[in-house]
Amino acid sequence: MRTKADFRAVREFIGLSQQDIANDLGISAITPRRWESPSSNEPPEFAWEYLEDQLKRFYEIASYAIMQVTEAEHKPETVVFTLYRSQEQYDEFGRDP
Repeated sequence: MRTKADFRAVREFIGLSQQDIANDLGISAITPRRWESPSSNEPPEFAWEYLEDQLKRFYEIASYAIMQVTEAEHKPETVVFTLYRSQEQYDEFGRDP
């Protein structure tokens, strides 16, 4: 069974804000806050589907990055995996070195 706490944990794990979810789903900014609030309704199925799609996408990207590192001739000691919350943030900070 999925809970409000699960919803929030997944959202935070993949680096999405409540505002990101609202923007992507075309809903009011307060709606995702309510879904995570103990006194409000559970997140609806369409929100879970969206979040699960984003989680799947996150794992696909992370798996690809890991594969690239493990197959590299000279394996780095550490790998930085930066998540950007928006295109604007990516544009501001640029690509990882």
